[in-house]
Amino acid sequence: MSTLAEVLRQTFPIRDGQTVPYLAFPEAGRDPANAYAAPPMLPFDLFAIAARLMLLSGAYHHIAPPTQRRSRRLLSITPEEVEDARGVAKAWRVMDGFRFLDPRQAGAYAAWRATPEGKPLAPLFVWWTEVFATHGSAALVDAGDVTPVWWRAALLLFVAADEVAAGVGFHPAVAIAGRKTEAPWFERFVYLIFLFVGSLMRFKPDGSAETSAISTFSCAEKSMACVLPKARTPSVGCTLRSLSHNLALMPPQGIATGRWMPYVFTDAPPDERHLNLLLVPFPYAIAASAFRPRNDEVACGQRGGFFGLEQQWLTNLSHEKMIDFVVALAAEARREVDTIHAIVFPELALNEDFYEAMVAALPDKLPGLEFMIAGLSDRDGRVGNFVNVTVFQSQGKGATALGLTSAREKHHRWRLDRDQIISYGLQGTLSPSLFWWEDIDLLSRRVDFAVIRKGSVISALICEDLARVDPCQQLIRSVGPSIIFALLMDAPQVKQRWPARHATILAEDPGSAVLTMTSKAMMNRQDRLGIFRSYRDEDRVIALWRDDSKTVPDEIICGKDQYGVLLTLSGSHVTDESLDGRQDPGVVAWRFAGQRQLGLGPMAEAFAAIVTPDKLRHDCDVSI
Repeated sequence: MSTLAEVLRQTFPIRDGQTVPYLAFPEAGRDPANAYAAPPMLPFDLFAIAARLMLLSGAYHHIAPPTQRRSRRLLSITPEEVEDARGVAKAWRVMDGFRFLDPRQAGAYAAWRATPEGKPLAPLFVWWTEVFATHGSAALVDAGDVTPVWWRAALLLFVAADEVAAGVGFHPAVAIAGRKTEAPWFERFVYLIFLFVGSLMRFKPDGSAETSAISTFSCAEKSMACVLPKARTPSVGCTLRSLSHNLALMPPQGIATGRWMPYVFTDAPPDERHLNLLLVPFPYAIAASAFRPRNDEVACGQRGGFFGLEQQWLTNLSHEKMIDFVVALAAEARREVDTIHAIVFPELALNEDFYEAMVAALPDKLPGLEFMIAGLSDRDGRVGNFVNVTVFQSQGKGATALGLTSAREKHHRWRLDRDQIISYGLQGTLSPSLFWWEDIDLLSRRVDFAVIRKGSVISALICEDLARVDPCQQLIRSVGPSIIFALLMDAPQVKQRWPARHATILAEDPGSAVLTMTSKAMMNRQDRLGIFRSYRDEDRVIALWRDDSKTVPDEIICGKDQYGVLLTLSGSHVTDESLDGRQDPGVVAWRFAGQRQLGLGPMAEAFAAIVTPDKLRHDCDVSI
């Protein structure tokens, strides 16, 4: 059975060529024999070890208000202790961290510790000593009935690290044009590492950029723990993620990887600004012949095969025509709103060439565009099922916005069974006697989180990722993104179907708003076949919005002769409360504010290749 000291050494091993396991406060000196004597100087590292202890020991689920006396294994901290932790956080945050990292500045650090600003840091060392010096040989898991003494000190270390990290992840990574960033010293330290060592950005020949993003803010062993910022704290359940407001303990990278994409140069737009989304449910028609069997084989005693999906809707369609179509829809929306802030396409709507052409062209044609999300069929020459998120970040007044893109692949293959094959009318190409699996590789299991506003972060899922708990939902629930976009190739998003059920779960824990969105293609097939006949516009539900403010989701409608939807959201400040009673009043929650269907009238003729592809007309026989 592991001891507390062993967990510390596993989390922060002394690697080959190094003499210290982490950047420690100067009290530790540089003696390898005394390497763990002082706590980490970076709060992300302290959070990593404190959170691991709370999680692995099970201490977190014994946390309750001090007034509860029914349990002998009660873990609680008093308001006075919380204030002590906040005092530590305040001193820690304002210290001259970069200067004190220099071993030659030990005298300056000692002098600062004696000042009124530095003295509040003292409890941190008391709690650290209590856990790892006094009780370092104690077993991590205690099966007794009495609350282990070290639990309280570990919890206070956890709270202090969480409190000092308030706002981390939402500040600009680089201050330019004389602007002073509000990022605390330890956040700037992480950004410097990734900007200049980890290559946070990779520029392309066309001037656009991709981001490798930040997989962890901590120096802890990645096979043990990763740490990222967070947006929402769940209001239900008794979990470790219910205990923190600002930092999230992520799973080891062998299980799945979370990546954080911050704003780089300037402040993100304010959360109070409304958010106008242009939803483009493309493609509008799909032929059964687009579903191609790849091979038949016996797998696990069942007859099954693999299918591929050909994007016939992109054949003979130019980038320029697609860009003009989106601009035309945006022009219709601009009759009612001032700006289009974001554009969203569903699963497998585009390929990489189309996406990159749109990312390059649309910011100039649609001033004020903040981000774009789309499902793609390929990435860097590899065929599969991907989602790209591009955030257009300002580089300062008068400068062209920089489009930073993150891309990830789907985590689960779509399996078509007999009912789905018949429902979508695919039995002429895919035998209903077989199970058909989507023919994609599952190589990288990762979830990306992109900052879009001063206190808001988004994430994107692909179809089955919304329904399956493993592996991505552990990351989603830990970070609690403000908005989750789930891109689908599915039937209507009515509130009785599976996407609504799973969106409701995430709206409750972690409290994220969820938008599920599909194309019109599959519902048009069902309409033609009479499986789900669309008699009314209300039957063409392309998207569904669910947030934590209501129990009934909002259905987003795009009826016949309509080709897009303007969805308007509003940001509201709410207060999240942690399991130990601490409140965070600065949380942003996004709410549904309105929707408007977008048609093109006589202009639709100019886009016939998009809205009613000639090559699919005979097969689909749809009127849209």
